[in-house]
This record gives sequence, C-alpha cells and structure tokens, in this order.
Amino acid sequence: MDRLPTALPAHKDPPPRVPQAHRSLPLGEVHLWSIELSVGEERLARAATCLSEVERERLEGILDPTRRDRLTLARAALRSIVGAYLGVEAARVPLYRDPLGRPRLGERKETALGERGPRARESTELAFSLSHSGSLAVVALARGGAVGVDIEHLTRRSREGLLRRALRPAEVEVVLSRPPEEREEAFLKHWTAKEAYGKALGVGLAWDPRRVSIDEALDAPAVRDPGDPEAAGRISLRGFSPREGVVGTVAAGGGGWRLVEPRGESLPAELEPGWITAPGDS
Repeated sequence: MDRLPTALPAHKDPPPRVPQAHRSLPLGEVHLWSIELSVGEERLARAATCLSEVERERLEGILDPTRRDRLTLARAALRSIVGAYLGVEAARVPLYRDPLGRPRLGERKETALGERGPRARESTELAFSLSHSGSLAVVALARGGAVGVDIEHLTRRSREGLLRRALRPAEVEVVLSRPPEEREEAFLKHWTAKEAYGKALGVGLAWDPRRVSIDEALDAPAVRDPGDPEAAGRISLRGFSPREGVVGTVAAGGGGWRLVEPRGESLPAELEPGWITAPGDS
C-alpha cells in the first residue's frame, strides 16, 4: 500500500517553534472550528509531518485511501488547533489515545499496536473533541470543563434500522410524526445530541444511547438521563449546522456557556496548515 508522506516538500521550511499561546479561550466559551478534508497532495504531506510516528503507522493500516487521507488531515488539524491554544507546534502537542481510542491531551507511551503505558498526565485545563463526517471535520474546545461534539451528513436515505436501536420509543414516535422528508434530520438531531453528550461524559457511545432521551425542543436540545440525572444537569447542549446538509450538536459542562464560531478568523500562519476554516467562511 502507499505509505503516508513522512517529510515536508524540500522547498518548504518546517513551522517554527511557538513560544506562547496565540489564542485565548475564556471560561464560559466553547470554540468551534471546521476542517475541510479534501485537499491536495502538498497539504496532505504537510499534515503528515504533524503526526507522531505511532499515528502515521496506525493510519497506514487503513486500506481505503480516501478514508486514510481524511483521517490524516483531521488528526493533523486537531493538533494544529490545540497547539495554537497551548502555544506549541502541532507536532509537539502531547496526545495519546484513551482506552476507547479517543485523542486525549497528556503524555502516555504507546506503540503502533495501541499498547499504552500505565500512567498518563491529563490536562484538565483545555478540553477538546473531534468529529468528522465525509469531507468535513469539526473541533470543539473549552476550558475548565468537559466538551463533546458530533456532526453527521444528511444522506436522504432511510435510517429506520438505526432509529429503533438508538432512540427510546417516545423519541421514535417524535421522529416518525414528522413529514417523511424531515425525518432524517429529526433523527440526526437526536443522534448527534446523544453522541456529543456521551463524548462529554467521556464514554463516547460505549453505552446504550437509549439510556438517555432528548427533549422535543430540538433547536435547544436538552438531555434527560434517568441513570445519571446529575450528569444531565451538569451538561447542556447546543445544536448547530456547520454547512448546508450537515447536522451537529455540541455538549459542554454547565448551562451558561457561549458557542463561538470565530468567523473570518484563522489560526496563526505558522500553525495554519492551510485547510482549516471557520464555519461560515466557505
């Protein structure tokens, strides 16, 4: 199989070391960035240099070249964005995979097979979450609390099988009460809310999504979790659409936070790999 590029093109200089944080993230704000995952070979080569050897080796095991390239770009963009807030080069951002395979901020030794050491140093100061669907990815960031994000593309195909596996009976009734052309979007608003909530809790979807329900006010979704009512009270949700035909939800700790989509802005040039944009720019 083709190997991922391991060096920048010869005429490019590597990005300089960044001595201090470039972007501020006040408490009470959640920042949301979008990433275009369909770019040229030069940007893909630059993205690969941001990754650790373990990340590159893991990605080389993905046989589908489109999926491999998109995941390469998403992971490198995550490093660039987090690095911009921490004030470090993308390649030096200390990421490791938790037992569920999600990227976490801290230090942990791991091998290409995913073996992890016994200790990790996690940062409780900066929280982040990554989601990707098709050629789009989003990264949500918050300080001082948990955050989760999920996006899904509308596909105009039936979701009925997943509908009954993911939603409670009352939620299924709500979705099926909509006109046929609106049902997929209604379902995805429930689904992304549940997945974002699970990410903010730190469990992803390693639990039964029917454990929780999403109320009918889908423009400002609220989660009800009978198994952990205190968690539901600590985490609130916001729906968003990063582009036409994409449904998304952000979940974050507390109820008074503000979702900030930094329109018209970009990351610092020395950290900007060239494919990260703010929602609304395209």
